[in-house]
Formats: sequence, C-alpha cells, structure tokens
Amino acid sequence: MVVTNAKMAWSELLVLNCRAPAAKREQLETSLDRSILALRKFAGPNKTVKKRDLKIVRETLQLIREYRLRFPRSNAVNQQLSERAEDALNEFS
Repeated sequence: MVVTNAKMAWSELLVLNCRAPAAKREQLETSLDRSILALRKFAGPNKTVKKRDLKIVRETLQLIREYRLRFPRSNAVNQQLSERAEDALNEFS
C-alpha cells in the first residue's frame, strides 16, 4: 500500500508538474514526503523484509529521487518534513 501511494503521488506530480495550481502541487509533494518516510521505515535496518519487496521499495525510492533531482522541492509548507524526506532519499542513493 505504501509503494502504491508513493507511486500515485509521484505519477500525478509528473503529469501535473508546472501546470497544477500551487496548492495541489504542495499537497502531492507533502504526500510524497510522507510516503518516502513510510518507505524508509518499511525497509529500515530493523525490519525483516523479503528481498523482492526490498527491491520494489528501493526502485520506488530511486524513481522519486530522480524526480526530485529533476524537479527540486522549493518553498515547502512543512520544511521539517521535506528535509527529513530528502535525508531519507539520500540514504538510499
């Protein structure tokens, strides 16, 4: 479910980026930040995760990381959440 939510927010941002109202983009970006942190917890070092599931999580985080490199986050309403998500993405690089 976490992977699905992350991919949905990511794909909407790809489609709507630069054309969606700022409020909608911020909502999706915040959702993506939350998904990043949830994926991090799911694949954290204290979790027992199947190898196949871990691969899916890592691939999803890589897609999101590539998106964020192409479209950097700016002016986040929740700066702390945004920074934590960025740190989490950098852990999986």
